[in-house]
Amino acid sequence: MSKKVMHKIIDVKESNVRNILILKPYTVVCFADGDIFVACCDNEDEFNEETGIAICKIKKMIKDEKERVEKLKEEMK
Repeated sequence: MSKKVMHKIIDVKESNVRNILILKPYTVVCFADGDIFVACCDNEDEFNEETGIAICKIKKMIKDEKERVEKLKEEMK
């Protein structure tokens, strides 16, 4: 028996997100600045679109904050 694969593109109303692609068990979020982040659901977990989107947004926030801190460090030299 083959697994049913869910493919879905979510229409986005946020200015910083270009589009969201659901490829169960993956959630892919493409941001307006070109960054792309992927969240993957393990076999033990239950797939949830909202959780995947939130994880991708958190990854983006962490990357942006890391870049901001690195820039501040460079400026302080």
